[in-house]
Amino acid sequence: MSKRTWRQIEDSRDRRLWITQVGLPVAGGILFWMSDEERREWTIKRFSEAKNTFVGKIKTLVNR
Repeated sequence: MSKRTWRQIEDSRDRRLWITQVGLPVAGGILFWMSDEERREWTIKRFSEAKNTFVGKIKTLVNR
């Protein structure tokens, strides 16, 4: 049986913490968002409006 180095143990710990503290909450948020059609439509509409505003401002700056 090979012994693991301190670095290998720390890397495993970092991966576990990342999965439990970032990966799972993000996955839960996505599942929550996908569970309601009205919420999806509202979010898509807001992202589209924000994108259009951003693109409009960029075009204004470029055309100066």
